[in-house]
Amino acid sequence: MPQVPGVNASTSDKLLAVASYFGVGPVLGFCRRRVGSPFVRHHHGQASVLCLLFFACLALQAVVLGYLEWSSVSGYRGTAEFPLSQGLANVLARWTIVCWLAIWSFCVGCAGLGVTPDVPLVMRLARKHVLVSCASLLTCLGWAAFLVAASMAAYGLRTTSAQLVPAKAYVLYDDMERYPRWMFCLGFFPIVRAAQDKWPRGNVVVAPLSEHALAYSLRHGSFLFVASHGDSDGLLLDDRHITPRDLAAAHIRSNLEFVYLTACESGVLASEWQKVFAPARVITFSAPVSKLRHLYWIWVQGPDEILGRGMLGRTHQALC
Repeated sequence: MPQVPGVNASTSDKLLAVASYFGVGPVLGFCRRRVGSPFVRHHHGQASVLCLLFFACLALQAVVLGYLEWSSVSGYRGTAEFPLSQGLANVLARWTIVCWLAIWSFCVGCAGLGVTPDVPLVMRLARKHVLVSCASLLTCLGWAAFLVAASMAAYGLRTTSAQLVPAKAYVLYDDMERYPRWMFCLGFFPIVRAAQDKWPRGNVVVAPLSEHALAYSLRHGSFLFVASHGDSDGLLLDDRHITPRDLAAAHIRSNLEFVYLTACESGVLASEWQKVFAPARVITFSAPVSKLRHLYWIWVQGPDEILGRGMLGRTHQALC
């Protein structure tokens, strides 16, 4: 692999070069005349191209996830129905990220060692100023999106309770024992914010789903959102089903006004769920549903529902 000759990088240049691979490319581009040694410019260009490739990988991930969602909702899970199987799509997306990480790690290591290798194709693209400018713009937008998302997640973590305490709004989720709570605080931000606007502080609970949590929300809550998998037998949790009969056996009088169940085919037991959650309006789904549909409700329709601008009070069953 060819190297740029005659480069004696100082410690400060090495630090700037390494930093360029961690998202400070736009700053280096702005200050190019002050810190623009050939060594720094070389790595700044390569970092810019890798930034573009990173966003391309994200776009590919989004396409693959969309494909998997569409295939699962449509009921086509085998390879006979599609030229591209789900397994191949997963492998393609994962290995794209692995290859990008390998190249990125190599470049960061070279920057730290004061080496300036010309990575094939990457350095060729780095010589195109238009691509470098686009990378700087995308990096700025990426940082802005990160700061906004971090602020939303922090707001949710700060203003909601992770414990089951008396409250008006409950958001229960199946974390599958691997997803952190901040991800759900971010994803449910709009309805968390709406609930905070409607009720006094301390009236929103975002907690893992369990049969006890469901029963507790029945006693105390007005709004309940249950994010879980499921089928026609009930809500799926830890390889077992939570059914309307399980909750009905506890003889709990519900104070709920609105319930949203994301579980696929929960609408098969719609009448039973309605009895358990009565007098609440209950939204269920009688067929597999895309996660995008749930996200649309959370970010667009949910806040209006909580704030009383939706259809609260009228029993409704959403069918796919």
